[in-house]
Order: sequence, then C-alpha cells, then structure tokens
Amino acid sequence: TAYGFKNPETVQFKRFALGVVDMRPPVLVIAPPQSPWFSLSREVGEELYALIKERYPNKNVKNYDESREIFNKFHYSYDHRAEGEDLSKILYATAADQYVETNIEERNDVVRIKVAVRDAFTRNIIQSFVVEKPAKDYAIFRKSPTTRELSKYFAFFPNALGFDVGDY
Repeated sequence: TAYGFKNPETVQFKRFALGVVDMRPPVLVIAPPQSPWFSLSREVGEELYALIKERYPNKNVKNYDESREIFNKFHYSYDHRAEGEDLSKILYATAADQYVETNIEERNDVVRIKVAVRDAFTRNIIQSFVVEKPAKDYAIFRKSPTTRELSKYFAFFPNALGFDVGDY
C-alpha cells in the first residue's frame, strides 16, 4: 500500500537498523593543477576533467571551471595549495567526497602530470597515476622561452594596467 512501503535506503539485519546507506555516486572535484604557469594549469585542468570523467564513469565529476572558482575563493590556485581549514571549507562548499590534486612538471619537451585522487575526509590517496604528453600539445610551450618566462609575472596583473603619472 501507499502507507506501508519500506525505505529502500535503510538496511536492517535481525530487526536492528544499521543506518542509512548512501546510494548516490561519490562527488569528485578537480583542484587547480600545480604549475609554474596559470595558463598551463587551466589547460591541464580542463583536460583532466575529460580524463577523470572517462576514467571514473561511476563518479559524479564536477565541472572544472565551476569548482576552480570555489578553490580560488579559498586561496587554492595554480601556485599555492590550501591546507587545513581552508581545504575543509573548499570540500564542504563543493560537497566533495573525493578530490584530485595534480602536479605538472616539464622536462625534455615532455609534460608529466602526476595525478592523485584523495578522500575528502581522511585526505589519504585513493589512487594515483601519471600522464605524459608532448609539451608542444600545450599553448604555453608553443611560445618562445622568453615569453613563457615573462608570462609568470603577468599573471599577477589585470588585463588593463595603468600607471598614474602625477606630481610627486
């Protein structure tokens, strides 16, 4: 009957309810990859979204652009990792059960991306893997070395930069 249904989320053994079983897929968010360049971090983060979604089809992977904004709000960016309370606030705000941390290294025209999937509650690594791709696949490495090095410093400035030349 309509009033006599049993809650499918409650598991009972020998007349004792053990609790509620969470039937939803784990929510996974991607933290901004750690890199010397903002543009490389963003590009790898967008690639990681597709890779993680393919690699973990049974998980609810949040869109990288949306979660990146929340990470940035709590000072977790391409060149700085949040820890402790700030990381807890990020994981709470994103409702994450797991999160992905990434380090990017470039050597001999190869970009090595070290990926670690971590549990949001214990912070332990659940799984890790490495992805290697040719550096020329990324826009930052198609620029000259001088331009690439200078771009590190322009990440701090807004798009429109002005100087106030006045009487001093």
